Amino acid sequence: MLNAGTPFALVGEVPIPKPWFSGSTDVPLDFESALREHHDTLQSQVERMVEASTPSHRRMLFDQFSRALGGHFRAMDHAVIPALRAHGWRDVPSDILVGHANLKRFLADVLASRSSPVMFDERLSDFLPRFAAQREIEFRSLVPAINRLLDPDENRSLAAQVAAEFGLVFDRQPSAAEPRPANDLIDEARVVLSGFSSAIPGD
Repeated sequence: MLNAGTPFALVGEVPIPKPWFSGSTDVPLDFESALREHHDTLQSQVERMVEASTPSHRRMLFDQFSRALGGHFRAMDHAVIPALRAHGWRDVPSDILVGHANLKRFLADVLASRSSPVMFDERLSDFLPRFAAQREIEFRSLVPAINRLLDPDENRSLAAQVAAEFGLVFDRQPSAAEPRPANDLIDEARVVLSGFSSAIPGD
């Protein structure tokens, strides 16, 4: 049984504005704005999962959430991490990258257990607090690092890049009427795991 209090205990009070990627053409002013809006939408999806009345409904909501979180992973791997690398990783806390890589692995664990309702709920209950903790790390450590290392123009450019990654995934969400085959879910878990090493900086 999912506990609504568990995944949210580590999440600070953050206002939830209207998401810019839900049909609006507005571009976020900076990286923090883009990150905050996307995390707010992810958090809303988490709350819906916790409140789901049936296991099948919860799994359907999780399918949507996992695709949205995939957009977050792509933004980190294709935009944020390269930006940090370009600035020499100066004073970037290691917990940002370690948490990002671990969250991929835990998401893959949940995806791989989707065919077993009991195991799925157990792994999802384990995953949600980790997602909340990573959210806190990103606001506590990642945002200050980006603000410190990037000048205002670079920050706005990064915001546009991550906005594109976040927005793409919402356009691709399956509807409730589109069941996902098991092979699709296993392939998704493999893709998540294949990107595990990309979160670790190279030489």
